[in-house]
Amino acid sequence: GLVIAGFAMIFLGIDFLQLAMSDLSKMIDPARYLGSGIGGTLAMVGVGVVMTVVMQSSSAAITVTLTLLHSGTFTLDHAAATVIGQNIGTTVTAAIGSIGGTIHAKRTALGHILFNLVTALIALAILPIFIGIVDRLSDHFFGNVDTITLSFFQTAFNLLGVCLFLPFTARFAAWVKKLLPDSIEDIAAPSVSPKSQLGERATLEAATQFAGRLLTQTVDHAQSLLTTKIENTHAVDELRQLLAENYRFLRAPSSDQPKSNLYPIRLHLFHTLDHLERMTGLLSRAQTSVTPNKCKVSQDFINSTINLLKMLSESLAEVSGLENFESIYQSLAAKRQAERLRILNMLAQDAIEATEAATGLENIRRTEQIAYHAWRASHNFSKALAGDAELNEMDEH
Repeated sequence: GLVIAGFAMIFLGIDFLQLAMSDLSKMIDPARYLGSGIGGTLAMVGVGVVMTVVMQSSSAAITVTLTLLHSGTFTLDHAAATVIGQNIGTTVTAAIGSIGGTIHAKRTALGHILFNLVTALIALAILPIFIGIVDRLSDHFFGNVDTITLSFFQTAFNLLGVCLFLPFTARFAAWVKKLLPDSIEDIAAPSVSPKSQLGERATLEAATQFAGRLLTQTVDHAQSLLTTKIENTHAVDELRQLLAENYRFLRAPSSDQPKSNLYPIRLHLFHTLDHLERMTGLLSRAQTSVTPNKCKVSQDFINSTINLLKMLSESLAEVSGLENFESIYQSLAAKRQAERLRILNMLAQDAIEATEAATGLENIRRTEQIAYHAWRASHNFSKALAGDAELNEMDEH
């Protein structure tokens, strides 16, 4: 009974609107206040946008428009232009809802906005012809009732957009992604067959480029985290997703010869990705608990780690000298050992609690491990680049 009563109240509300607006046509003439022709049509579109933004419901706005049409305040042309505006206005809700959302939510909102805007522009360009066609079809199937014609127009208007966009969905999605790119760079999977030697080579080249970008982004993020101590879990999640994508590239079937000249490159790339995965795992488990001052990692050790990451980042930008960081890392490892001994000595002297010491030792280990995996990832990436350059040289000969 409540369901039926609620459904009936929709029509009761429309009836109240019709009664209240029955004499409105004598008081308001849109053509008089908003003008006629193209200017008047655009003004009615604006009215439709405002109605939807204020009501925050395109359905409610269209119901009011139907009532105004029924009372004679709006002509069919005015009402059709208003409906187009209401379809544009409904995108405001999507835009507001995407604020602070993920990149995928923002892309969805942008796609919704572009879809409605393009459809509205096309409908406006052919509005007289479109209304004429819809009016004839409505008269034929439903009789000469303006409110039914307007409902039919609104349905046809949205179907027009679907018919226009559906064949180009993939291209439209790619365009939206280009307008709102990922905050972390990525590349598309190569559209070649990995089963052939040429296909596997092209896949490795793409995966090598991909690994280089991921390595740069991960090293830069680690450097930023140690410098500012501000966590960005969203960036780390994106890095881990892109790592999984690159693994998918490389896990494609290799050539039938396991010792082919491409095997060493694949091996070094897998080493690179493995170290990057371990590194992002450390970054995603950033210590959030309060560490006592006595157990905090010394600033000298942190600065040495940041310096190593900075030098790696600069070398990655120039793609040179990536294999020459072992001595720098060994110096950092010695400082890590000194830090570890300092905390263990304090623990042995009962200067700190065991839980405090455990937290300090974990922070030291994590910081040093971030540097270690950054160094090893860069070292293996340089080996992959060297192998790729050697293959290119062989190809030229």
